[in-house]
Amino acid sequence: MNRTLSRLAAAAVAAAGTVLTAAASQAAPVTQVFDGDAVQSDLAAISWRVLEDTLVAEGRIGDTVDGASTRTHELNTGRNTGGNMSTENFVWPNGGSVSFTFTWDGNTTSTMSAGDTTVTYTGIDPASLAAMNGLIIRARTGTGSGRSIAFDELTLNGEALPDFGYDGTGAASANLLLVRGVDLSAGLTLSGLVAMGWADGDVPVNSGLAFQFKAAEHFGPEPNPPGTDVPEPGTLALLGAGVAGLAGLQCARRRRAGINQDPDSCSMSRRA
Repeated sequence: MNRTLSRLAAAAVAAAGTVLTAAASQAAPVTQVFDGDAVQSDLAAISWRVLEDTLVAEGRIGDTVDGASTRTHELNTGRNTGGNMSTENFVWPNGGSVSFTFTWDGNTTSTMSAGDTTVTYTGIDPASLAAMNGLIIRARTGTGSGRSIAFDELTLNGEALPDFGYDGTGAASANLLLVRGVDLSAGLTLSGLVAMGWADGDVPVNSGLAFQFKAAEHFGPEPNPPGTDVPEPGTLALLGAGVAGLAGLQCARRRRAGINQDPDSCSMSRRA
């Protein structure tokens, strides 16, 4: 009996542990939205930091409206947006959704595409991204009237993210979507639809209407870390079965040892 109870209890606990592990491995991404102006200047206050000069991509209005007379660029990717990057021209439709994809191959190459246009950068240092466990998505509209950026159907490495954007109606000039809980160690693929809009009488230029994707590190603490989801009821039942089996085994041992037990609490009192 002792051996049988031991095996049953061990099997129940092992099964519960297996389910808990499976639930943890399927944890959904953790996302937070913040006022970009207030938070970006002090990300450390919320346990985040941008990994500067490592990996970034950007879509910007550039000179979409003004035309070639002030030609700059509308797409870029690289280590930063200050020079270590590759750029490409693209004409954004006013209010129309455009499919985009941002990738890092886990090695030296990043790409940013919008519609049929792709820009590629080769010069990423994988070692500089060793701490990357999150991504920051920034939507900047400025405070101009009628400007907006909207993301739909976002996925990061196959994991769905919430819709996100900013319409510029608040006091801030940008919003941030902070994403963690997705394995980025072997590279990343962020894709979805993005729409940028502006009013006819308020024409933005360059980065006056733009979005950015930045490599980041979330260094905690956090109340519910990724991979520690609350178990589902079925998981708790399995775990409870394991605990009950162990309790039954202990009570049986005490009875054989000549120890009286309270049936309700299984408390002990040695026989006289």
